[in-house]
Amino acid sequence: MLLETALGQFIIKRLNSKTNALDASLLQSLSSVPATKINVTRGKPLSYPVGTVARFDIPGGKKGFLMAITQIDYSDGKETVVSQLSFVQTAIGELWHKIRTEINDEPLNITPLGSGVSRIFRKTIDSVMFLASEFANECKKQRPCSELRIFIKKNDLGTADAVYLREGLRAIVS
Repeated sequence: MLLETALGQFIIKRLNSKTNALDASLLQSLSSVPATKINVTRGKPLSYPVGTVARFDIPGGKKGFLMAITQIDYSDGKETVVSQLSFVQTAIGELWHKIRTEINDEPLNITPLGSGVSRIFRKTIDSVMFLASEFANECKKQRPCSELRIFIKKNDLGTADAVYLREGLRAIVS
């Protein structure tokens, strides 16, 4: 799976570094999705198709989701993580479908995507604007959840970015 840094932080903070329950929950969620066994130097040896969204349980009765937005390229003789915007778009479309059926119109809390190992967005603000725009477009068809909350680290936005973000979000919602 992916969201390596965010997932790692989540596992440490919310799951007290215990991955057994997370692994079991993910395996159950992915039981109907065909996986490919891969040789990797780190991470899990199963690969799921780009766009796959897995639900997992969080202590306290909450639900979490992981999205496959990367692939591993072996063409140059080493493992290289690759991604592109269409991978994220595919996963986001599947995410909207999953949360409609699995979070009962609760808020969706999410962090910016595609700025870690996938390197899709160069800046956090680009990811936030993408997520907000995708959510607004999906709401025009059918609202997937009661609200979208995007959590951003304080250090990830400068003053100019915050002004641009505020103006960009106003344009999206109006």
